[in-house]
Amino acid sequence: MTTDEMVVDVSQDWLLACDVQQGFMQTPCAASDSLDYSARCRQVRALGGDCYNFIPLKNNRLALIVADASGKGLAAALMIANVQSSLRTAALFTGDDLAALLKVVNH
Repeated sequence: MTTDEMVVDVSQDWLLACDVQQGFMQTPCAASDSLDYSARCRQVRALGGDCYNFIPLKNNRLALIVADASGKGLAAALMIANVQSSLRTAALFTGDDLAALLKVVNH
């Protein structure tokens, strides 16, 4: 494999990682009669450690999570992807108990 082929392979992986990260930061389509919300993350680099997440709760409530992993680039993006996945999974089991949600994700 030549050096040019390696650069192409890395850039394709980078673009894929950017797409994956953007998929994690999509606003869910939660129906609410009392609240309209949206979000947008604008990073200096295409890939980084900033994120947000909305988690619908019972009784027409909504949890907003904002996080920033230390550093930028692929390592920070992968860390945030892991954290967001953990948050979404833990939310299925902890219900409206946000303290329990954070405790589970932090351990």
